[in-house]
Amino acid sequence: MRVPSSTLLSICIILTILSTFTNSQEFRSYTGENNNKEKPMQGSIYTPFIRLAKPSKFNANGHPNITNLPSRAVSNFIFDQQQRIGSKEHLTDFFNMFGQFLIHNMALSKPETNLWPIVVPKCDQYFDPSCTGNKTMNYFRTRLTQVQCDDGITETDEDGKCYEQINSLGAYIDANVLYGNSEEICKNLRSLSGGEMKNVPGVPMDNDANLFPIDQLYSVGERRGNENPGLLVIHTLFLREHNRLARKFAKAHSDWDDEKIFQHSRSCIIEQVQKITYEEYLPVILGSVPHYTGYNPKVNAQVSNEFTSTAFRFGHSEVGPSLEYYSENGTRLQPLPIKFSYFNPHALNQGIEPIVRGFYLNEEENIDIYMISDLRNFLFGKPGQGGLDLASRNLQRNRDHGIPSYNSLRKQIGLRPVSTWADISTDKVIQERLKKTYKSIDDIDAYVGGLAEDHMEGSCVGQTFYFIIQEQFFRTRAGDRFWYELPEIKLLNRECESTTFLK
Repeated sequence: MRVPSSTLLSICIILTILSTFTNSQEFRSYTGENNNKEKPMQGSIYTPFIRLAKPSKFNANGHPNITNLPSRAVSNFIFDQQQRIGSKEHLTDFFNMFGQFLIHNMALSKPETNLWPIVVPKCDQYFDPSCTGNKTMNYFRTRLTQVQCDDGITETDEDGKCYEQINSLGAYIDANVLYGNSEEICKNLRSLSGGEMKNVPGVPMDNDANLFPIDQLYSVGERRGNENPGLLVIHTLFLREHNRLARKFAKAHSDWDDEKIFQHSRSCIIEQVQKITYEEYLPVILGSVPHYTGYNPKVNAQVSNEFTSTAFRFGHSEVGPSLEYYSENGTRLQPLPIKFSYFNPHALNQGIEPIVRGFYLNEEENIDIYMISDLRNFLFGKPGQGGLDLASRNLQRNRDHGIPSYNSLRKQIGLRPVSTWADISTDKVIQERLKKTYKSIDDIDAYVGGLAEDHMEGSCVGQTFYFIIQEQFFRTRAGDRFWYELPEIKLLNRECESTTFLK
């Protein structure tokens, strides 16, 4: 059978276009720079967060003037959890672990040297059992940068200047949590052969618990990767997937060098993380996600301060008291208490498979005001021996960043302010805890009020957090020039495999 010359010509043209496109394709940077051609630094590392609401004064060069109870006192009154409260939506631990992996891709508030201690109430059961009345927990304020005061939403500080906290990560969902946020870090994570990655010491990693020498920790693209074994499992899954794809591409394209194999594999992994986020993770929070309408260079994808320091910290309420292990036949194995899991690489000595099974089989804690004792009293160590309170730290960060009060925030983002305690929650116990802690509804901290809200129908969070999260992820997608659903990225990733997190 003879093929018409016109058909052969068309095929040649298509192959030429594909070859030219592939050879000239611009891969995204590691830092987030040049994603937006009009504003090359927008959304890149070490740039300021943006605001949805005008902040409270936070005294950038000193300490905020807070009239509410100290953070630890609020934690004791509000967050104290005495019994297990399972997820109302029957979510499993995989949900909260992917959420932590995701936020470690988008935002990091690094501390500076300005110490603002968290005051411990006298005779605190865990942090001042001897009733000295002089105990504190360390909290260092977030790194700042001076910004323009003419945007209509920035608050002038005591010195007449305007400041904003810095996001040390790129704001785009670009799997920098796996690859690092600089070319140098990424190079240290690569085998530099066959496009594959490695997992050996060579990049800076946090070790807040100091239970084990830092050279025993795993090297991953984001310095907080060893915080808990579950997070390391997600890192490992994507690293293995990258190397599997690299081997596939090396076999299919003998003419591709290490760099080309690596970048194509990386692009596939970025697509997977974006796709899982919008098709599997966010629908659990938002009920549904609007269809993608394309890239808009006028949309700023930078993370909002309200998102990273308030709304997306709901995940700490999801954490259960132990890391669960299950055998291949479904038998529950010896669990690891969370307080012993921080920065513990040996929690993976049995491999990641028993933990992955635990992710699927173990129901997480409900999203609410309650937080388990291992996070509230034993974070990264025992009380008095470096241990901290995560609820106190979250609240202290809210105040450090000048997040307005709960009602003020609601009003500024277009929601109706509440007028009674019952408007926030129908749960009588939660209402009483709020009344006991705050003099007025208008005094409630935004982080506390958002967690206290009844869940919206079809969602696992309340109205305030729902709005902030929805707003953020609209901009994250619309403002990304390399989003996986764009035609040119689809063409680039045409050899990637369609997958889901469940697979």
